[in-house]
Amino acid sequence: MNRQHLLSDFGEPDRRRDLNKGEYLFRRGDEVFGAFLLEAGRVEMVRAQESGNELALHRVHPGASFAEAAVFSTDYHCDCRAEIASRVAVYSSARVASTLEADPALALAWARRLADQIRDQRALLEVRSVASAGDRILAYLRLPTHEPGVEPPSLRALAAELGLAEETVYRTVARLEREGSIVRRGAALRVSSRVE
Repeated sequence: MNRQHLLSDFGEPDRRRDLNKGEYLFRRGDEVFGAFLLEAGRVEMVRAQESGNELALHRVHPGASFAEAAVFSTDYHCDCRAEIASRVAVYSSARVASTLEADPALALAWARRLADQIRDQRALLEVRSVASAGDRILAYLRLPTHEPGVEPPSLRALAAELGLAEETVYRTVARLEREGSIVRRGAALRVSSRVE
């Protein structure tokens, strides 16, 4: 799903912010100050569970915008943390909201982008509901949201995104690879052509 980020229509960002690995851009409950474009690095949006585990909500790759829906909220509903050193362009929520109010065509494009995000999240929820770890990983790899050229998630990040224990993902990926169900090239995983 190669969608251009919508923040390109807002011109230059209000500011930029560099994040170190593990640094938070915002935390759940923080007052909303903007929507963002990831210029470099990788960030993840996560929510802490009562059990202490984290639920990965969204992984953001360079060139993608994120936290757009927050523009119309008072506070952020999750944490956003840099997985690796990252650079983020910040577009103030006040500017984004006023621009959308003044430009109906842009507001419609924004609504379409948010609808795309909802579809992607529903597909991920469907994958997370698959009981077998192997079938869940295969279903995830078949999602159309995996764009060519986008760095694949680490197995740790894949575990968080799929709601599986890291050890389960490591064992299951190794088994699927031995069985020939998946092919691994470096960090990239893909479903083998013989099982597609």
